[in-house]
Amino acid sequence: MTTDRPTQLGSAFYAETPLLDHLRRFAGAQLAAPAAVFAELLVRLAACVPVKTRIASPLRDPGLNLLVGVVAKPAGGKSHAWNVAKELLPTLPPDALDDLRLGSGEGLIESHLGPSIERNDGTRHRPITHPAIVWYCDEGQTLRTLVDH
Repeated sequence: MTTDRPTQLGSAFYAETPLLDHLRRFAGAQLAAPAAVFAELLVRLAACVPVKTRIASPLRDPGLNLLVGVVAKPAGGKSHAWNVAKELLPTLPPDALDDLRLGSGEGLIESHLGPSIERNDGTRHRPITHPAIVWYCDEGQTLRTLVDH
């Protein structure tokens, strides 16, 4: 019986640039999986891209979104990799929300919006005040929270 396992990023990947080599060495010094830290760092970097940035695509008005899932056994270092990535890039743009806990899905859109404002024509509008949000979901903690409610 064979089991397919995801391939870790090899040493040649990290040797491509001094920045990637630094990431590998920093993660190793923190006893974190470099590939997990790299993935989590990409999430944080995506939140730094201006909201008006568009990518070349045949899709209408494609913005940038990134979803990363780090998978490991319980106590496999997933949360630790997240914390190490936050050490590498601790600050996000001022209008971004950082490290919000993902719950049942309620309020995801609400998190982006500010208070309702009345326009001159009498209609109401809720502006986007937080265009970038970095969500974090610790599946064990989320399950406990959902069960308790």
